[in-house]
Amino acid sequence: MMQAELKEPGVDYRRVWRVRPCRREGYNKTYVGEFPDGSSVELDYNFARELVRIEYHPSEDGERIYIAVVKKGVLLQERDFATNRVVDLHRRMRPLAKFFQYFPDNHVLRSLDGIYGLPTQSAIPESTRTRDLFTWQNIRHKTVKDLLRDYLRAKRIDENKKRPYHRRLLRRLPADLFDLGMAFIPVSLFFKRELSPEGLAFALGTLGFLTGGMDAVWRQRSPLVFKALFFLFPASAILWLKIQLEQWAIFDPMPDFILTYIKAVLSSYV
Repeated sequence: MMQAELKEPGVDYRRVWRVRPCRREGYNKTYVGEFPDGSSVELDYNFARELVRIEYHPSEDGERIYIAVVKKGVLLQERDFATNRVVDLHRRMRPLAKFFQYFPDNHVLRSLDGIYGLPTQSAIPESTRTRDLFTWQNIRHKTVKDLLRDYLRAKRIDENKKRPYHRRLLRRLPADLFDLGMAFIPVSLFFKRELSPEGLAFALGTLGFLTGGMDAVWRQRSPLVFKALFFLFPASAILWLKIQLEQWAIFDPMPDFILTYIKAVLSSYV
């Protein structure tokens, strides 16, 4: 009978709700619900104030986030995270009521107090809720895909926070300097004559695309145009210079030619 109750919505509630360590200041617990339609909800709970922060991620737009704050059944805030505009989440939250029937924490449900048509009492017995929310069981159910998705979502939210320009610049500076420093490896091999001009151009071009992809996908930030040009412009210049040297019938090794040219330019200013 209990198994039938637990699967009434069509999914096992243990696959919908899970608890994770709270990383948001001012809250004690965090629950995450992932629903069959691809949408998800993150609930942060402050036990002392009976305050619930709801973060809703719609399935049709993975980049959009909606925020609601509820205290003892009173709706304090509803907004679009990106634009800060006031929104109405009743239409989006009401269909999720059937999943909240199997929410594993009655304290949170009582703090929500039926808002959005959500239940105020879990249909799951206390003993079952306690057993199924052991940390080891949550880790067992969490796949590598879940961990990666959680990381990228948290990273995206953190990067989208409004900060002064200088703070945003300082936040990304270490990673950008690391990316630029990687160019030292192929350049040093080139001047040691261990890498051909074509190999250097290919390596720099590849680094340009890889670092841009790292920014967009892994770091969840806009790629820096200057950084892309830092790699792609020298790659193009190396190929152009190789063609010119062949046309001028200059067959000296390109590293020697470049160093000789640089010395000549510097000596003219000394």
